[in-house]
Amino acid sequence: MEQQEQKQRDWIYLLPGGQSAENMKAGRLIIGEQSGHSFSSESFRSLVKKGVIKKITRFDNSITPLSDATNNTIPTA
Repeated sequence: MEQQEQKQRDWIYLLPGGQSAENMKAGRLIIGEQSGHSFSSESFRSLVKKGVIKKITRFDNSITPLSDATNNTIPTA
């Protein structure tokens, strides 16, 4: 059985309570525990687009534009 390496992304999610999450799954679990509701990936993305959850670039601590609530890491020229 091969071990899968966990890929480190270029961003983290800053959640409303001040916690951070490495990925969407972890973020959904954290805010789900806080609110008592389960969040789908679509609802999580919606919260990112609305600015409730901030997507922060790891290297320069800048907030990703609200229009980019996807998990794509394709660099632009």
